Amino acid sequence: MLVIKRFSKRKKVFRETNNTGKIRAKSLLLILDTDLYPRVVTRVCRCIGHGVAATNEDCSSNLDVIADNITVNMRCFVKCRWSPTSEFQFHCGLKQGDPLAPYLFILVMESLHLSISRAEEAGIFLGVGVANDSVIAAAGSIGCSIMKTPFKYLGVMVGGNMTKINAWDDTVNKIKTRLSKWKLGTLSIGGRLTLIKSVLGSTPIYYMSLYKLPKTVLHTMEAIRRDFFNGSQSKDRKISWIKWSKVLTAKKYGGLGVSSYYALNRALLFKWVWRFISQDSSLWFRIISAMHGPSIQTRSPFKFSNWRDIISVVSTLKNQGVDFLSHCKRRVGSCLHTFFWKDKWLGDVPFCELFPRLFALENDKDCTVATKMQGDIQLSFRRQVRGVIEASQLVSILDLLRLQVMSNVDDRWVWDLNGEGVFRVKDARDFLDERFLPKDDAATRWVKYIPIKVNIFAWKLYLDRIPTQSNLVRRGV
Repeated sequence: MLVIKRFSKRKKVFRETNNTGKIRAKSLLLILDTDLYPRVVTRVCRCIGHGVAATNEDCSSNLDVIADNITVNMRCFVKCRWSPTSEFQFHCGLKQGDPLAPYLFILVMESLHLSISRAEEAGIFLGVGVANDSVIAAAGSIGCSIMKTPFKYLGVMVGGNMTKINAWDDTVNKIKTRLSKWKLGTLSIGGRLTLIKSVLGSTPIYYMSLYKLPKTVLHTMEAIRRDFFNGSQSKDRKISWIKWSKVLTAKKYGGLGVSSYYALNRALLFKWVWRFISQDSSLWFRIISAMHGPSIQTRSPFKFSNWRDIISVVSTLKNQGVDFLSHCKRRVGSCLHTFFWKDKWLGDVPFCELFPRLFALENDKDCTVATKMQGDIQLSFRRQVRGVIEASQLVSILDLLRLQVMSNVDDRWVWDLNGEGVFRVKDARDFLDERFLPKDDAATRWVKYIPIKVNIFAWKLYLDRIPTQSNLVRRGV
């Protein structure tokens, strides 16, 4: 309509419109200067016909803004090989990608917003309208309490986003409370070390066994323990003579054996993976497998879930050189529930990776050990073994199977980081500390018959980390 008004007043159109072609003043006839092949003429006409235009019918309600002696009739033709086609009428609407479309969308959305706001003010849009007394009566009839998310259940936050830093404020405050200022002034360095170890094994374990701690929260928790051990507050400026990671290191590697929160959190999370692997007949396993898949390698359909975070922790540790799953071994007995090719039941590598050519010949790739050892292992192959490589692998696997003896004991999973075969969080935590904390060849000399503060002083003296004159001069004090 703006083009028509401009034409009716000044007998010309905007430059942007004028650049697209030539406008004939009598009937607003638009002529395209581009030469086209005949086979695309029909398509161009169809596309132009759905462009921005205003016909006589569209202008009938707006004749008050147009001169009385002007009748608008917009038609178009396409010039093909210097010969114009027959004229065709424009149709109302916008073609895709038209620069006018975003502005029209904004206008329509503003109008819709105003309409909805007026409808709310007029009382046309109403909510559910349940009164508080009705909610209380309904909750009392079924014996439930009225709660809002997030809330705590058995000490754990339910309904909150534990990936946010502020969700861990309660845990951080508990650590600050246990390592309070008055304890800092009354305890010796030996007492502070004992209290730090006790706090590590008590306050945050419940949260850390369910959720992955963000790095910022881990740094804050370690900073609280570090300042308490050094006898300083967070705002005080005091020389730290020994690096905190050295204090966290185990005594056999030259530290004090405090251990890190990072290792504790990851070890506690992997305990769920161990339960998923070893307790495959429990109700908990059936629920998790129904929700997230029957295997650890199965990708969970839920974008945000605790189980998905736990699996991502295991995958991240594997990329960093810590493969906990490789320490979960299958110890066979009756061989009824152990996969012959895919489980690590004889050695540290599954047969599907150790003998790939034979695994390619296998028809039943999910067969159990008991089924496979009942007869000749070649019976389920799709063809006979041929070639030097396949023959050598067949000989090797037969040599391994001759040493295997079946029993009446059920198959079970074992943890090979200790001699008992049972998973313990301490073993996994120590394994992570050995991987990520600094290590020395000389172990810390610790005599249990003398006070702890004397042992710590001897440890600092051995490392030359006490405030002697030479050390102070070296630090510029």
